[in-house]
Amino acid sequence: MRCLRKTMNLVVAAAIALCFALIPPAALANDVPPISAYGELPEIEDAALSPSGNRIAALLTIRDTRLLVAFDENNQVISRTNVNDMKVRSFDWVGEDRLLLTYSVTENLGASFTTDKHEFSIAITIPINNSETGVAVFSNQRGLVNSIFGNYGTRQIDGRWYGFFGAIELSRGTRMGEYEFRHGRPYLYRVDLLDNSTDRVALAAETNHDNDWLIDANGDVAATFDINRENGRWTIRNSERDIIVRGQSDSARSGLIGLGYGGATVIYYDADEDGRSRRFEVPLIGGTPESFLPGITIDRLYFDAQTGHLSGHLEEGADPRPVFEDPAKAQAVSMVQSAFSEYSMRIVDWSDDLSNVIVRTTGQQDSGTWFTVDVENLSAQAFAYERRAIEPQHVGPFSTLS
Repeated sequence: MRCLRKTMNLVVAAAIALCFALIPPAALANDVPPISAYGELPEIEDAALSPSGNRIAALLTIRDTRLLVAFDENNQVISRTNVNDMKVRSFDWVGEDRLLLTYSVTENLGASFTTDKHEFSIAITIPINNSETGVAVFSNQRGLVNSIFGNYGTRQIDGRWYGFFGAIELSRGTRMGEYEFRHGRPYLYRVDLLDNSTDRVALAAETNHDNDWLIDANGDVAATFDINRENGRWTIRNSERDIIVRGQSDSARSGLIGLGYGGATVIYYDADEDGRSRRFEVPLIGGTPESFLPGITIDRLYFDAQTGHLSGHLEEGADPRPVFEDPAKAQAVSMVQSAFSEYSMRIVDWSDDLSNVIVRTTGQQDSGTWFTVDVENLSAQAFAYERRAIEPQHVGPFSTLS
């Protein structure tokens, strides 16, 4: 058993217990770890909670094998997938029984392309039931490139889970059963993540244009961003195809961010008069764009995974605290941060109702620990360590200088 040797703050007259067991550390309490232990890559890279908060997925290295592991509410392993040397870009839950894993591969291109190589993104749905095998998105569609060109989120619609991805369509070749590359402008497709069936929901951009989309809670296109690569003129249209805002800049300094609170507005970025990128917000029905959270330096924005609506933001600073529109969520986050105030901590993920969260800590006598926190019952349990060979007493002290 390994316990952090610090006392957590009391929260609402209750202490979060942080004495936990996982795998015994490789090093004995009095053994100084080798210098190589401090240079090793962490044994856990990332983690995600299922919508209910009852299941965890974590990218772990166990005995030199890299695995995507799913745990149940009792931290018992229910699934493991060997990811070897995959360049994993992201993974998340699709409901309670499937994971969506995205990784990239670099492929050599033919002589007809303007570049020799390209890095493609592959999305795979992985059932937690090990009797089923993972399936790559678009792998059963001969008329589509077996890769995704943009991930626009997942939605649960009428009890089924769908993913929204950019796809490159192929045209039929001169020979029967043969398909040829036509252009690299993605179409928007909806993919049933249970049976891998597909539906096209938006056309590709015109020649010399780029498109981007925002998906609403019902799985419909709420907003479309279109930019002309030649002159930099761009527009944002709503679901009725009405232009709600337009401008001109290069593509690197203009684009969509997400839907605002309640899904009634679009948040986008554009360059101001001095060429600096700024965030703006405009109603989906049209109106005058306004600066989004003016005077606040934002580290990140939080969007609801089920609806795509803005749910909060994190300001930059020495002691960043997430701000949520929902007071109950704001209180829950404040409680968790107060409990871990003696450590450098980050809230990695949370359940839909924020009753359960994943927290990563480092700091005084902590070489990197990942917790699941039950906010309602004010309890926390470690489920992974980044460097188990490094005991608390072998972590140097931290101090802050102004």
